[in-house]
Amino acid sequence: MSRQRVTRSLQRLGQSGAFAVQHREPALGLGIEVDGVGRCSFPLTPDRVASMIERAVPSPFGYRDQTRHDPSVRSSWEIAGTSVHVDAAWARRFDRGLDAVREGLGLPIGAVTAVLQKLIIYAPGQFFARHRDSQTQPGTTATLVVVLPSPHRGGELRVSHAGREITLCAATDASANYLAFAGFYADCPHETVPVESGHRVVLSYALEVEPRALLTELGTTGDLEASLRAYFFGDDEPDWLVYLLEHQYSAQSLDWDRLKLEDRTRVWALIDAAGRLDCDCFLALAEAHQTREYVGDDEDDEDDQSDEGYEPDGSAQRCLPSPLPDRNDDPPDRGPLRIIGGTTSSEPGGQSLDLSVTLTAWIDRARRPCRGTDRSADGSEVLHTFDFDERTPYQAEAEPWTGNEGGTSETWYSEAALVIIPRDRDLHAEIIEVDDDAAP
Repeated sequence: MSRQRVTRSLQRLGQSGAFAVQHREPALGLGIEVDGVGRCSFPLTPDRVASMIERAVPSPFGYRDQTRHDPSVRSSWEIAGTSVHVDAAWARRFDRGLDAVREGLGLPIGAVTAVLQKLIIYAPGQFFARHRDSQTQPGTTATLVVVLPSPHRGGELRVSHAGREITLCAATDASANYLAFAGFYADCPHETVPVESGHRVVLSYALEVEPRALLTELGTTGDLEASLRAYFFGDDEPDWLVYLLEHQYSAQSLDWDRLKLEDRTRVWALIDAAGRLDCDCFLALAEAHQTREYVGDDEDDEDDQSDEGYEPDGSAQRCLPSPLPDRNDDPPDRGPLRIIGGTTSSEPGGQSLDLSVTLTAWIDRARRPCRGTDRSADGSEVLHTFDFDERTPYQAEAEPWTGNEGGTSETWYSEAALVIIPRDRDLHAEIIEVDDDAAP
């Protein structure tokens, strides 16, 4: 099938970096100044850390447009970045660490700025449950954590993306008077596991990327062009192709020059190939709705009433979505997550029955907001290189087996998409109308 051919062509394109990386630099002779505490030399002593905690406040976390405090989700102390000052001697070693992280993440040279946000302290037993970092500023692309020299055990940082997980352990380096740099893309779910002993003290930075044209070696896109030609100009001639991106974006962060890893390489390759076929390309936020065969335990089993990681009563979830300060970033208002009659997990054998995607917040290649369309794309017009089982739905429902009829489970996901449309299709004329209401 031509759509699967496009998928295979995309999967053959390599990626330009990793989703999480680690680096270390010696901290000999370095220190920091904390307002109200004074100069703190490395390695940090228990007395100095205790003085920091006296000046700190309990760490909050963001949930949609709310700021919450819940020690069952996040337990740590923090000091605002404006109250923390680093020595001039930091510059060379920090720049080396930042450049190593930038290169490892595949971010462009000379376009990354590290903005210090806060100093965070994890005492024994403290942690931060699985969550995503906020991308409230358009340029915020990744997070940099610098673990300061302070003897401790535990507190590993676990970062996951597309079914893979990387554990970044800094305790050994921090105990040996090294600065441990850990960088990861802001949309990647991650957690800090409980500290076992000592104190984990970190500086947290937002990595902001300047808007700029992507400079990447695409190599040949002839194979991809042939795949798109077969899809659009074969027997069926569909109106569009919706490619769901690997990473997740908010309305503020979805931009042609801020795409991440595989998304950058594949989107620009698609733009190049589509342009030679007289096709136009758009970015949009996407709501994916998947219906699958229901596979679960006995519907009467009380343990099946909620899936791991979800709380049907709407209380704080262990896997928290990124704080979304703009209402356009919220998924459709369907109320709290609902679990009906059984587990929503997709176990082997839960075959996909239907996939539909609705698109909002369209932007064209000139970054102008477009009217878009109310039409939904069905599964034959959608492709993705990830497995939906690796995603966390924002809503799920399940109907178990009833009599001789098979049950179904339904899940909703907040995604982003590249949309490709031949310019000679009526749908293209509908979509390209500039949305004056959405324009700044």
